[in-house]
Amino acid sequence: MDKKNFTVIIIGAVIISFLLLNSNTFNPQYDGQVFSFDYPNNWEINDSYIYSNATVILLTPSNGSNAVEINLIGPKSNPDNNTNLNNYITSNIVNVYSQVYPNDNGGNLIPDPKYELVSNKSVNINGLNGSDMVFKVAEYGELGDPHEFIEEVILQKGDYFYEARLDYSPNTTTQYAHNDFMKIVNSLQIN
Repeated sequence: MDKKNFTVIIIGAVIISFLLLNSNTFNPQYDGQVFSFDYPNNWEINDSYIYSNATVILLTPSNGSNAVEINLIGPKSNPDNNTNLNNYITSNIVNVYSQVYPNDNGGNLIPDPKYELVSNKSVNINGLNGSDMVFKVAEYGELGDPHEFIEEVILQKGDYFYEARLDYSPNTTTQYAHNDFMKIVNSLQIN
């Protein structure tokens, strides 16, 4: 075998390997009026609806697992007409996650003693500033509930906010879910 044929075979093998390794990455794309994004072909859009003038998209793994889900929500305005990102996060995210009902009959919300803000960092996704936070919260919002993890990426465009949320139980293998979530978030385009 001469050097030229050997080089062609090596280049071909590298290309085939690359294609095989990336065959389970992004194929489908959601393209809606509010936003568009790519998502891995091992996830599917499970639901799409309008709630309080915001588009809500729910993605779940194709294998039927309900231990992990991703929600994309937007646009949302701050009810107090404050367009500051930090104020929006405090009033609409932190204050909600850090409180629980005392029992399954409801009642007045109380601080959740097991609530935890695990991490918080600033992000810039496709030119939009925001925050990427991980919370440990009561799964069903009641005192004594098992806790789950929620990763929230909040992005701001003008006076509006967009939320991408990954919910997962502590028993879930989360690295694949986090990686897929960040790929979706990084492909997010606000229309």
